[in-house]
Amino acid sequence: SHELRTPIANIQLYLGLLERGKPDKHAEYLQTLQRETTRLNKLIEDLLAISQLELGQTAINQVPVDINRLMVNLQPDWQTAANERGLTFEVVAAPDLPPALADLPLLTRAVSNLISNALNYTPRGGTVYLHTDTRMLAEAAWATITVRDTGPGLGQDELPHVFERFYRGRAARNYKVPGTGLGLAMCKEIMDKLGGHVTVENPEGQGALFTLWLRLA
Repeated sequence: SHELRTPIANIQLYLGLLERGKPDKHAEYLQTLQRETTRLNKLIEDLLAISQLELGQTAINQVPVDINRLMVNLQPDWQTAANERGLTFEVVAAPDLPPALADLPLLTRAVSNLISNALNYTPRGGTVYLHTDTRMLAEAAWATITVRDTGPGLGQDELPHVFERFYRGRAARNYKVPGTGLGLAMCKEIMDKLGGHVTVENPEGQGALFTLWLRLA
């Protein structure tokens, strides 16, 4: 309720300013209205998506997926977004990677959420890394997609909470990073549905590292 109330309150405020405020400020008011409307729409879409996943209302079609090809397909759009922010976007695909078992639209959404977060938390001049690999865990081989940034990272006390709905860490508050606090929760819900999982680490130095673990097809 609080997350919905904030953009609605701002929209009401700036609609009032359009009536009572200075005419030379109208363009600024309209920009704020557009931003808050987009924020509200994104919040509602994320709430609907995560609720449908949790209630089993999202059709899941798991098929063998070439995740290296997926990374290639995603790279141009995210490269453009990185360039606009003054960032380097590095994609490294592991050779001879076996196909993973996944629902392509859901996996695309999970990866995109991680990349979007990484871009938002990386300061100008930094780098966002996107890597694929095959790794062992609990005596089983998994296909992995790793997203790492060179931003402020996460505190050890924050790690247990990053996949909770609406949780936003200190960096989000300190750097005023936009977001709904649902992206990582949605990643976890998606990976649970796919029979995989998502993990988070604090590598040495700056940044955070998120990994999606997928069953091999």
